[in-house]
Amino acid sequence: PTDSVPAAVQECVDKGVKAAIIVTAGFRETGEEGSQLESEVLRIARKGGIRIVGPNCMGHFNTAEDLFSAGPRGIRRGPLALISQSGNFGEYILERGNEKGAAFSKYVSSGNEADLTVEDYLEFFAEDEETKVICAYIEGIKDGRRFFDLARHITKEKPFVVMKVGRTAEAARAVLSHTGSLAGSDAVHDAIFRQCGVIRVEEVDELLDIALALIRQPLPRGKKVGILTAGGGFGAVATDACRRYGLEVPALSE
Repeated sequence: PTDSVPAAVQECVDKGVKAAIIVTAGFRETGEEGSQLESEVLRIARKGGIRIVGPNCMGHFNTAEDLFSAGPRGIRRGPLALISQSGNFGEYILERGNEKGAAFSKYVSSGNEADLTVEDYLEFFAEDEETKVICAYIEGIKDGRRFFDLARHITKEKPFVVMKVGRTAEAARAVLSHTGSLAGSDAVHDAIFRQCGVIRVEEVDELLDIALALIRQPLPRGKKVGILTAGGGFGAVATDACRRYGLEVPALSE
Protein backbone atom coordinates (compact mmCIF):
# COMPACT_ATOMS: atom_id res chain seq x y z
CA PRO A 1 0.00 0.00 0.00
CA THR A 2 1.11 3.55 -0.75
CA ASP A 3 0.99 4.72 2.87
CA SER A 4 3.44 1.97 3.90
CA VAL A 5 6.18 3.17 1.53
CA PRO A 6 7.74 5.81 3.86
CA ALA A 7 8.27 3.18 6.56
CA ALA A 8 9.72 0.75 4.01
CA VAL A 9 12.17 3.39 2.77
CA GLN A 10 13.16 4.20 6.36
CA GLU A 11 13.84 0.51 6.92
CA CYS A 12 16.08 0.54 3.83
CA VAL A 13 17.95 3.50 5.32
CA ASP A 14 18.40 1.61 8.58
CA LYS A 15 19.80 -1.39 6.68
CA GLY A 16 22.28 0.73 4.71
CA VAL A 17 20.58 0.29 1.33
CA LYS A 18 21.82 2.83 -1.24
CA ALA A 19 19.22 2.54 -4.01
CA ALA A 20 15.56 1.57 -4.23
CA ILE A 21 12.97 1.00 -6.95
CA ILE A 22 9.47 2.04 -5.87
CA VAL A 23 6.89 0.36 -8.08
CA THR A 24 3.93 1.47 -5.95
CA ALA A 25 1.60 4.07 -7.49
CA GLY A 26 -0.71 6.54 -5.75
CA PHE A 27 1.68 9.46 -5.24
CA ARG A 28 1.96 12.81 -7.03
CA GLU A 29 -0.17 11.64 -9.94
CA THR A 30 -3.23 11.36 -7.66
CA GLY A 31 -3.25 14.91 -6.28
CA GLU A 32 -2.14 16.94 -3.27
CA GLU A 33 -2.25 14.17 -0.67
CA GLY A 34 -0.24 11.84 -2.87
CA SER A 35 2.21 14.64 -3.64
CA GLN A 36 2.83 15.22 0.06
CA LEU A 37 3.42 11.50 0.59
CA GLU A 38 5.91 11.45 -2.29
CA SER A 39 7.74 14.41 -0.75
CA GLU A 40 7.95 12.56 2.56
CA VAL A 41 9.41 9.48 0.86
CA LEU A 42 11.98 11.66 -0.91
CA ARG A 43 12.89 13.44 2.34
CA ILE A 44 13.59 10.11 4.07
CA ALA A 45 15.57 8.81 1.09
CA ARG A 46 17.75 11.89 0.77
CA LYS A 47 18.43 12.04 4.49
CA GLY A 48 19.52 8.40 4.37
CA GLY A 49 21.55 8.69 1.15
CA ILE A 50 19.25 6.51 -0.97
CA ARG A 51 18.64 7.17 -4.67
CA ILE A 52 15.12 6.41 -5.86
CA VAL A 53 13.82 5.06 -9.17
CA GLY A 54 10.11 5.88 -9.37
CA PRO A 55 7.71 5.79 -7.66
CA ASN A 56 4.93 4.59 -9.96
CA CYS A 57 7.36 2.73 -12.20
CA MET A 58 8.09 -0.84 -13.32
CA GLY A 59 11.82 -1.23 -12.71
CA HIS A 60 14.82 -1.55 -15.00
CA PHE A 61 17.27 -3.96 -16.59
CA ASN A 62 20.93 -4.17 -17.56
CA THR A 63 21.57 -6.94 -20.08
CA ALA A 64 25.36 -6.83 -19.66
CA GLU A 65 24.96 -7.77 -16.00
CA ASP A 66 21.98 -10.07 -16.64
CA LEU A 67 20.12 -7.94 -14.08
CA PHE A 68 16.36 -7.67 -14.61
CA SER A 69 13.69 -6.11 -12.42
CA ALA A 70 11.47 -5.38 -15.44
CA GLY A 71 10.96 -6.30 -19.06
CA PRO A 72 9.30 -9.08 -21.07
CA ARG A 73 10.92 -12.42 -21.73
CA GLY A 74 13.39 -12.86 -24.54
CA ILE A 75 15.21 -9.52 -24.34
CA ARG A 76 18.32 -9.60 -26.53
CA ARG A 77 21.57 -7.94 -25.52
CA GLY A 78 22.55 -5.09 -27.83
CA PRO A 79 23.26 -1.37 -28.26
CA LEU A 80 19.81 0.23 -27.76
CA ALA A 81 18.91 1.98 -24.47
CA LEU A 82 15.35 2.92 -23.55
CA ILE A 83 13.95 5.36 -20.97
CA SER A 84 10.19 5.38 -20.43
CA GLN A 85 8.19 7.54 -18.04
CA SER A 86 5.34 5.06 -18.45
CA GLY A 87 5.93 1.54 -17.17
CA ASN A 88 3.26 -0.24 -19.20
CA PHE A 89 4.09 1.69 -22.35
CA GLY A 90 7.76 0.94 -21.86
CA GLU A 91 6.96 -2.77 -21.66
CA TYR A 92 4.97 -2.44 -24.89
CA ILE A 93 7.92 -0.77 -26.64
CA LEU A 94 10.18 -3.60 -25.48
CA GLU A 95 7.73 -6.24 -26.72
CA ARG A 96 7.48 -4.56 -30.13
CA GLY A 97 11.25 -4.29 -30.14
CA ASN A 98 11.51 -8.03 -29.57
CA GLU A 99 9.19 -8.63 -32.51
CA LYS A 100 11.34 -6.39 -34.73
CA GLY A 101 14.63 -7.96 -33.65
CA ALA A 102 15.84 -5.02 -31.54
CA ALA A 103 18.53 -5.70 -28.94
CA PHE A 104 18.85 -3.64 -25.77
CA SER A 105 21.68 -2.61 -23.47
CA LYS A 106 19.62 -1.08 -20.68
CA TYR A 107 16.10 0.01 -19.82
CA VAL A 108 14.61 2.12 -17.06
CA SER A 109 10.98 2.85 -16.24
CA SER A 110 11.35 6.22 -14.52
CA GLY A 111 7.76 6.80 -13.36
CA ASN A 112 7.11 9.96 -11.33
CA GLU A 113 10.84 10.74 -11.09
CA ALA A 114 10.69 11.93 -7.49
CA ASP A 115 14.48 11.66 -7.33
CA LEU A 116 16.25 10.35 -10.45
CA THR A 117 14.97 11.94 -13.66
CA VAL A 118 15.20 11.54 -17.42
CA GLU A 119 18.16 13.92 -17.33
CA ASP A 120 20.05 11.67 -14.89
CA TYR A 121 19.52 8.61 -17.07
CA LEU A 122 20.55 10.54 -20.19
CA GLU A 123 23.77 11.58 -18.50
CA PHE A 124 24.51 7.93 -17.71
CA PHE A 125 23.66 6.62 -21.19
CA ALA A 126 25.78 9.33 -22.80
CA GLU A 127 28.86 7.76 -21.21
CA ASP A 128 27.73 4.12 -21.43
CA GLU A 129 29.97 2.32 -23.93
CA GLU A 130 27.40 -0.43 -24.51
CA THR A 131 24.74 2.07 -25.64
CA LYS A 132 24.94 3.34 -29.23
CA VAL A 133 21.40 4.72 -29.67
CA ILE A 134 19.16 6.22 -26.96
CA CYS A 135 15.36 6.09 -27.16
CA ALA A 136 12.86 7.68 -24.80
CA TYR A 137 9.13 7.87 -24.19
CA ILE A 138 8.63 11.22 -22.46
CA GLU A 139 5.54 12.79 -20.92
CA GLY A 140 7.21 15.80 -19.29
CA ILE A 141 10.65 17.34 -18.75
CA LYS A 142 11.51 18.68 -15.29
CA ASP A 143 14.76 20.52 -16.00
CA GLY A 144 14.54 22.01 -19.48
CA ARG A 145 17.96 23.68 -19.44
CA ARG A 146 19.75 20.53 -18.29
CA PHE A 147 17.85 18.41 -20.83
CA PHE A 148 18.81 20.86 -23.59
CA ASP A 149 22.50 20.85 -22.67
CA LEU A 150 22.64 17.06 -22.32
CA ALA A 151 20.75 16.39 -25.56
CA ARG A 152 22.93 18.79 -27.53
CA HIS A 153 26.03 17.03 -26.19
CA ILE A 154 24.66 13.51 -26.70
CA THR A 155 23.54 13.95 -30.31
CA LYS A 156 27.09 14.84 -31.36
CA GLU A 157 28.07 11.26 -30.48
CA LYS A 158 24.90 9.15 -30.29
CA PRO A 159 21.48 9.38 -31.96
CA PHE A 160 18.67 10.29 -29.55
CA VAL A 161 15.12 9.34 -30.61
CA VAL A 162 12.17 10.65 -28.58
CA MET A 163 8.45 9.95 -28.50
CA LYS A 164 7.08 12.98 -26.63
CA VAL A 165 3.36 12.93 -25.87
CA GLY A 166 1.04 15.68 -24.66
CA ARG A 167 0.62 17.61 -27.92
CA THR A 168 -3.03 18.40 -27.15
CA ALA A 169 -4.70 19.79 -24.02
CA GLU A 170 -6.56 16.51 -23.58
CA ALA A 171 -3.36 14.46 -23.76
CA ALA A 172 -1.65 16.85 -21.34
CA ARG A 173 -4.42 16.22 -18.80
CA ALA A 174 -3.99 12.47 -19.25
CA VAL A 175 -0.24 12.81 -18.66
CA LEU A 176 -0.80 14.77 -15.44
CA SER A 177 -3.06 12.05 -14.04
CA HIS A 178 -0.69 9.29 -15.18
CA THR A 179 2.73 10.24 -13.81
CA GLY A 180 2.05 13.72 -12.46
CA SER A 181 4.17 15.25 -15.24
CA LEU A 182 3.46 18.66 -16.75
CA ALA A 183 3.49 18.15 -20.51
CA GLY A 184 4.46 21.77 -21.24
CA SER A 185 4.23 23.68 -24.51
CA ASP A 186 4.51 21.37 -27.48
CA ALA A 187 5.92 24.14 -29.67
CA VAL A 188 8.69 24.70 -27.12
CA HIS A 189 9.53 21.00 -27.06
CA ASP A 190 9.63 20.89 -30.86
CA ALA A 191 12.03 23.83 -30.90
CA ILE A 192 14.26 22.26 -28.24
CA PHE A 193 14.41 18.96 -30.11
CA ARG A 194 15.27 20.66 -33.41
CA GLN A 195 18.03 22.76 -31.85
CA CYS A 196 19.53 19.76 -30.06
CA GLY A 197 19.40 17.33 -32.97
CA VAL A 198 16.87 15.08 -31.23
CA ILE A 199 14.76 12.95 -33.58
CA ARG A 200 11.09 13.25 -32.58
CA VAL A 201 8.67 10.51 -33.60
CA GLU A 202 4.92 9.98 -33.27
CA GLU A 203 4.52 6.20 -32.98
CA VAL A 204 6.24 3.20 -31.40
CA ASP A 205 7.03 1.49 -34.69
CA GLU A 206 8.57 4.70 -35.99
CA LEU A 207 10.68 4.95 -32.82
CA LEU A 208 11.98 1.41 -33.23
CA ASP A 209 12.41 1.52 -37.01
CA ILE A 210 14.51 4.68 -36.82
CA ALA A 211 16.55 3.33 -33.91
CA LEU A 212 17.26 0.08 -35.77
CA ALA A 213 18.22 1.97 -38.93
CA LEU A 214 20.64 4.14 -36.95
CA ILE A 215 22.19 1.06 -35.35
CA ARG A 216 22.59 -0.81 -38.64
CA GLN A 217 23.67 2.09 -40.84
CA PRO A 218 26.39 4.72 -40.35
CA LEU A 219 25.26 8.29 -39.73
CA PRO A 220 25.19 10.31 -42.98
CA ARG A 221 27.90 12.93 -43.41
CA GLY A 222 25.58 15.49 -44.95
CA LYS A 223 22.10 16.20 -46.34
CA LYS A 224 22.63 15.08 -49.94
CA VAL A 225 20.88 11.86 -51.00
CA GLY A 226 21.19 9.75 -54.14
CA ILE A 227 18.16 7.65 -55.11
CA LEU A 228 18.43 4.38 -57.05
CA THR A 229 15.06 2.92 -58.06
CA ALA A 230 13.53 0.44 -60.50
CA GLY A 231 10.72 2.82 -61.46
CA GLY A 232 10.24 6.55 -61.97
CA GLY A 233 7.21 6.74 -59.67
CA PHE A 234 9.14 5.30 -56.75
CA GLY A 235 11.90 7.83 -57.36
CA ALA A 236 9.41 10.71 -57.36
CA VAL A 237 7.85 9.57 -54.08
CA ALA A 238 11.28 9.14 -52.49
CA THR A 239 12.38 12.57 -53.71
CA ASP A 240 9.30 14.24 -52.22
CA ALA A 241 9.93 12.46 -48.91
CA CYS A 242 13.56 13.59 -48.85
CA ARG A 243 12.66 17.21 -49.53
CA ARG A 244 9.88 17.12 -46.93
CA TYR A 245 12.45 16.23 -44.28
CA GLY A 246 15.04 18.77 -45.36
CA LEU A 247 17.28 16.49 -47.41
CA GLU A 248 18.78 17.45 -50.77
CA VAL A 249 18.48 15.37 -53.95
CA PRO A 250 21.06 16.86 -56.33
CA ALA A 251 20.83 16.33 -60.08
CA LEU A 252 23.25 13.68 -61.32
CA SER A 253 25.78 14.39 -64.04
CA GLU A 254 25.41 12.81 -67.46
